[in-house]
Amino acid sequence: MVHEDAILLHCVVSGFVFFEGGKSSHSDWTYGKYRPFFFKPECFLMIQLPAMQADVDNTATWAKYSKNLCEHCAASCCSLPVEVKPSDLVRMELMDEFELQAELKQVARRLMKLHMIDHFHSKSETFTLARMANGDCIFLERRTRRCTIYSQRPETCRNHPLVGPRSGYCAFKRKVLG
Repeated sequence: MVHEDAILLHCVVSGFVFFEGGKSSHSDWTYGKYRPFFFKPECFLMIQLPAMQADVDNTATWAKYSKNLCEHCAASCCSLPVEVKPSDLVRMELMDEFELQAELKQVARRLMKLHMIDHFHSKSETFTLARMANGDCIFLERRTRRCTIYSQRPETCRNHPLVGPRSGYCAFKRKVLG
């Protein structure tokens, strides 16, 4: 029996690896109830997923971070407010390098008109990225729940969850397979 909060990658003699999230029996795996994937014979990996779905606004419900969680998460961290610096905006191609010398309030006005940022904090020279109506980051692809600017993402995203509202923890919500 597989624990209900585990995802199992399991090698079987037939040369396939089977993927399942939820309860199953050995016979379910053996008789091909689950979709097969090719594997290397030495593979066997069990990942324990958090039992609770996190409340993004309540850091006490967040799960201890491990790099394997991201593949199974619905990108709930992408519904947190994202603060960015001008250098991030240059990398994201929302601002030109020459604008670093300009008045940042003018840059902020331009980006607000384009609905790319929601706020500008002049004392810290920090911008807050705009979010969609459902609270997701404007750069999150709705269907795949993947970042559309991953290679250009801001430092805030690159450093999460090592830096953030609760260091070392993430707002894990299980991805709905469909």
